[in-house]
Formats: sequence, C-alpha cells, structure tokens
Amino acid sequence: MAGSTNVTNASDQTSSSSSPTSFWLRKPGILKIRSQRRASAPSIEEDPAGQHAEEHIDDDAGAAPPRQLRPASTLNGSRSGSATPLDPRDSPALQAQDQSLGLDGGKDEIEELDEVVPDRIEFFAPHQPYFWLSNAAPYEIVLDGVRYPTAEHCFQSLKFLPHRPEIARKVRKASTPVEAVRTARKHTADVQRGWRRDGLNLVNIRRVMLLKFSQHTALRKALLQTGNAQLVNAVPTDVFWGNGGGRGRNEFGKALASVREVLRTIDLLGAGSGAITV
Repeated sequence: MAGSTNVTNASDQTSSSSSPTSFWLRKPGILKIRSQRRASAPSIEEDPAGQHAEEHIDDDAGAAPPRQLRPASTLNGSRSGSATPLDPRDSPALQAQDQSLGLDGGKDEIEELDEVVPDRIEFFAPHQPYFWLSNAAPYEIVLDGVRYPTAEHCFQSLKFLPHRPEIARKVRKASTPVEAVRTARKHTADVQRGWRRDGLNLVNIRRVMLLKFSQHTALRKALLQTGNAQLVNAVPTDVFWGNGGGRGRNEFGKALASVREVLRTIDLLGAGSGAITV
C-alpha cells in the first residue's frame, strides 16, 4: 500500500483478499482513545438469504461502560475537548482530498490502561462502545485512488465492480451507509456473479476491513489491543453477518478477527509503519 494516495473519481477494480494468518504474537496492553459520543443512527446488516440488506436502530441500548477501547473523531478530522455528538447521518458523501471522516494519524490521544481486555467484545449501535469496529462507522477509506465515506460504502460498491461502474458510483455517493445499502439493493440483478455462491462477499468484507484498519493508525492500534477477544457483531436479527441473538454465524466478527491476525503479523514485521491515514 502506497504512502500517499491520489484520489480520483475513477472506478476501481476488484481483486482477491489475502488469506488471513492465524498467529498469536504477544499479550497486548490496553489502549484507550478519547472519543466523542456518537448519536443514535442506523447500523448495517445483510440478511442470510442474500436477498436484502436491512437497517436497524437499537433504541434499547444502554449507556456506554467507562474506559473502553473507543477510537473516534469529529466529522472534519479536528479534535476538541467538547463532547459534540457524532452521527454518521451527518457525514457528507465526499470530503475534500485533504480531509477525513476518521482519524488523521499522529493527532489521536492515546493512553495506556491497566485493565484486562474482555474475552468478548460486542458492537452494534453508534452510541455504544466499539462501534468503530462496524463498517458503518464514519471512517473514510481509499481503494484504487477512489475515496469512500465509509467501509460500508466501499463494500456495497464492490458488488458492481468492475462491470457496472455507474451503479458503483451511485452507491459511493450515497449520503449515509444506510443509503448506500438501499441503493445497492435497488440493483440486486446487477450484482457480480458468484458474490455469495463463490464467497466473494466474504473475500471483499476482509478486503475492505484491511483497508480501513491499515489506513487509520489509531484504529489499527486499537484493534490489535483487543488481543484474542471474541469480536461479535451483535445484530439481533441477522444470522449471517451478526450473532442473531445467539443463533447467528457472526461472519462479520469472524472476518474482523482474521483481519486482526493479519495486522498482527504485519505489525511484527514492522511493515505497519508505512500505513497511510486517509
């Protein structure tokens, strides 16, 4: 991955993801990244039958427990002491090239804590801890010179690349992650062949995750500091990507754990120092 990125509006190409490496290297310490509390907003999931994607608002989620791993940012990339709510619905579809919806490396406030990482980490709603693990979290990523507002925008766009770039562009320009899903849903017949049958959905979810956590230094560090914790996409109604209230496959959480292993190996080799922040 290059150290600098030339951002254009050109269409990108799909490629295979690297197979995850299962390799435990060390027991990490704990990172806390001071964050803004996010306002409630829809999160994204995809149904197991592969026909639709659904949006949910978790109205019953409790208050965030203290001193958790929570990297976050303001929408314009600035930092302040005020707790301005962050809502993914407020993020524009595209930002200027020198701006970021996520973290602009080197400016994040990180402190070491002594607490032990929990064995199980659940994430779902924007106002809960660990929402930064979600594809709907407001962190831009760049793929093949094209900037996407969130990982969800990128994942949904890849369903139509390279064969239908005009649809992919509509998805990328959607105002929110939820709108990106809805736009993609309107073009189900145009999704590339083998997306689910051949496991391209799983290949590309890992690809998008690797981009996200490679391009945002603080996110990468925070993910590595989760250690061996089980990562659970706690969407109660999704039995494919989520845990489905205990009945689901949690494929999103499994993919995230495999990406964590890849990043851990890269970190051991010292290659992570060249990661870019969009």
